[in-house]
Amino acid sequence: MLLTVRTPSKVLFEGDVSDVTIPTRIGQITVLPHHMPLATIVESGIVQFTPDDQSLAHDQTFVFDKKKISMAIGGGIAYIDGQNLIILGTAGSKWSTNTLEELQTKRQHIQSTIAKHKEEWSLQSVEQALMEMELIDAEIKLSKLKN
Repeated sequence: MLLTVRTPSKVLFEGDVSDVTIPTRIGQITVLPHHMPLATIVESGIVQFTPDDQSLAHDQTFVFDKKKISMAIGGGIAYIDGQNLIILGTAGSKWSTNTLEELQTKRQHIQSTIAKHKEEWSLQSVEQALMEMELIDAEIKLSKLKN
């Protein structure tokens, strides 16, 4: 099955996989080749998949554990047609260069920013900050997987 994970600014992964686990509003779902057609909301969290090309285990830009690649996604949508799985995320990352402490500090800063924008009634800024926080939360989960 061909998996494509992309955000508005970049393609995080494109390649053949044997399974994909996606965080959704009702919990995680695992998609296998020939899955029935489905469209679903993707929650912010960790997308995990097993690539057919196991040489990716040596690619240091991925968090790789037990033959599975994990990456952070900031929410979005997924479309499955049995042959292809396309995940369109609001944001995402394969690997965080920040430490867990740095990510938690960023999260606290974003929370302060949200509070300030709420007081100013700047809804667009609040929405933007919430999307940033979703990605930070997913990167925190990814950082915990690395360690």
